[in-house]
Amino acid sequence: MIRQLTLAMGVFTATGAVFVVFVAHLCVRRALERRRLAHWERDWAQTEPEWTRRTA
Repeated sequence: MIRQLTLAMGVFTATGAVFVVFVAHLCVRRALERRRLAHWERDWAQTEPEWTRRTA
């Protein structure tokens, strides 16, 4: 019985650790993506007027 409880505790602990790492990974990835998109939008705001210039 104790062996089963120990095994279950180990499985749940490992699963919880994997879950925490996965959620942390998602948070970091989302933050980096938002930063990358903000940088792209800033660069595009400078490039767009020249890129979309029309000649009559």
